[in-house]
Amino acid sequence: MMRLALHWQILIGMVAGAAIGITCSIYLGHRISEVPKADLPPNWSRVTFDDNPDRICIELTAKDGTTQALLVDATRLGQDGVFATVSQLAEKEPKVALLFEQFGRSWARWIGEGAHRLGNLFLRLLRMVAIPLIVTSLISGVMGLGQASRLGRMFGHTVLYYVSTSMLAIITGLVMVNTISPGLGGDVHVATSVPPDVGSHLGEVLFRQLETMIPPNPVRALADGNFLSIICFSLAFAVFAILVGGRTTERLRDLFQDGFQVIMAMTMAIICLAPLGVFFLMLYATATQGA
Repeated sequence: MMRLALHWQILIGMVAGAAIGITCSIYLGHRISEVPKADLPPNWSRVTFDDNPDRICIELTAKDGTTQALLVDATRLGQDGVFATVSQLAEKEPKVALLFEQFGRSWARWIGEGAHRLGNLFLRLLRMVAIPLIVTSLISGVMGLGQASRLGRMFGHTVLYYVSTSMLAIITGLVMVNTISPGLGGDVHVATSVPPDVGSHLGEVLFRQLETMIPPNPVRALADGNFLSIICFSLAFAVFAILVGGRTTERLRDLFQDGFQVIMAMTMAIICLAPLGVFFLMLYATATQGA
């Protein structure tokens, strides 16, 4: 029996997740509910929810008869009582967010949030192997050269490539800003405080890039996921491991080559789960936000 290629499986997962999510959003995305009297906080007499894929309307009625309206709608920010996401609502009004989670969610949102948690498991698996894969592949690749004499040319090409691409990106940005001037003439909110690094000259920007390449604590860089620092330290470690030579180089080369093979096996196993991960993430996006 012929098995579909992985990219076709991912495409099928994406289409299926979108189709099921849109169906849930259309038929199960709207719900009007009220918190039972027994579960109301002491100072409130009524709490109602109107959950739609594009917004959530919440009305709070106190025992003295005063009402308060809250809205979760990313398109109407800047007003009092308006939040972009349910997470922001939970930060400002944790009691209301808890009541909404228990009594106010539509079936589409309930299904979508469950799919989101499952999809996040796939993303966590990818993040789990990312740094070990970078470290083992770089160190085993550089140490596979075998001789220190071969490193000079490779190192020169690497530095030249990095500096050239960085200069090209910076020059492109400066040219675009000075010729097109994006943002001018629009209604743009101006920040009250300007970050201290705004207006730094080109040399300062490049020097900060150099500082980022040198981690003061490699273990901290690994924990924080600072990829540029991780890459530079891994390359430096491999180079000096070759310079040490002898049995030390052989043992380290074998160790990181074996580690790379193990991490690659883990990575390929995780990639096989990509159709399911894409399916759950698309289901979440379309079920909670519509088409």
